[in-house]
Amino acid sequence: MELMDTPFILLLDALAPARAQLARQLPACRALHAENCEEALTFLHTCPVSLVLADCTRPASQGPQLLARMQLEPALSAIPVLALVSLENETAVEQAYSLGAFDTIAVPVLPAVLYRRVLNILHAPPLYRPAVQGRLWQPGPLGATALFLCQPDTHPAPALTVPPKAFTLSQLGTLGLFHTVRLIASGSRQAFTVTADGALQPDDGPCYMFWDHHAPCDICLHTDAIKPGEPPCAHAADKFEFAHGRFYHAFSCPVTVDGQSYSMEIVRSVPERALLDLCNDADLSHMMEEFNEKLYVDSLTRVYNRRYYDERVPFLGPHDALAMLDLDNFKTVNDQYGHAAGDSTLQAVAAVLLGSVRKTDAVIRYGGDEFVLVFRDIPPDVFAAKLEAIRHTIGQTPLGLPGGMRLTASVGGVMGPGPTSSLVRRADALMYCAKERRNRVVVDLSPAH
Repeated sequence: MELMDTPFILLLDALAPARAQLARQLPACRALHAENCEEALTFLHTCPVSLVLADCTRPASQGPQLLARMQLEPALSAIPVLALVSLENETAVEQAYSLGAFDTIAVPVLPAVLYRRVLNILHAPPLYRPAVQGRLWQPGPLGATALFLCQPDTHPAPALTVPPKAFTLSQLGTLGLFHTVRLIASGSRQAFTVTADGALQPDDGPCYMFWDHHAPCDICLHTDAIKPGEPPCAHAADKFEFAHGRFYHAFSCPVTVDGQSYSMEIVRSVPERALLDLCNDADLSHMMEEFNEKLYVDSLTRVYNRRYYDERVPFLGPHDALAMLDLDNFKTVNDQYGHAAGDSTLQAVAAVLLGSVRKTDAVIRYGGDEFVLVFRDIPPDVFAAKLEAIRHTIGQTPLGLPGGMRLTASVGGVMGPGPTSSLVRRADALMYCAKERRNRVVVDLSPAH
């Protein structure tokens, strides 16, 4: 998903009417509204913010707090902040500049002045952003290691001293800003977390298991951040992932510890509100479809997977029905012709099943060559006839096997209502009754009790 070219401008003010008034006075942009420092940081970590307008007019204003927090992270400290100040409070003006504000503007704001000031900042040459190569300086144990980001080769290299805005790896996990901070060793997929006492503690399993993946990620930040045969340089990368039922934004950059190359991965959960502000309705709908497909669609057969059954079909109503379908002699296909032939057979059968149900129904690969069919709002006689038609169609479907070999299916079906797990047990028992003679449908059309 590509973000629009329209700049994101973050508005921090505890008062919603004040934010709304500011938004109306801005050039064309996508305004992000934050009422406190934590909300503002969420947007800064998840959205490509070009400019921040922060309220610094009152003693309780959280603009100064946000400025201070942004200085802890080099990537955020490079984002220009326009501080809204009161000229009656010279101390607040000085404080804003001392905390890193790009500029200040007095309130009440003249709309034409605000419009032009914002436009000038957006059109100015990009600020120098030091988020390129990470380096670690270690005066003692790794937990006391100061992390800072080196400047590009066009700038003088920084002295090997702890910079004023340095923070330690072990502190990163305690700032409350991130879900996970970890190091991934170059040349492997071994991930490490940094304990409070500075030790590197290896994680269980390869790095991609954090995302509930069983293979390397399609978008691998580790390989993007560390290029084999190349010195660490401007290889920072980021991505969105969906895992554990939540959206995450992950950022990675190369770092060096005791001469060993790592990629440092910083992961932050993305609240639903931030997603809604980041994407328009069409973008969010498309993104949700993609994540739902990764979560709930079987990669081989393109029907729903066991996770969909476990999480999305807990109960069926009194007019719903469920069937268990198992292919007869499917093991013979794998044994005689190989697993590739078995895979193509499953794909052909899944295509038959998908073509035999309505959009409101569901086809689920329960395991191996077993499928669960869920029918919503279906009369018992129509349900029984539908299962017979499916059984017949499978038996007539060419599978591309040697000698024109075809398979049959045994099916057991039951009517709701009830917990899906109970209905599956009943349907499974009826399916095994059908398999005694194979190529049969056995149904119990009485309502479940």
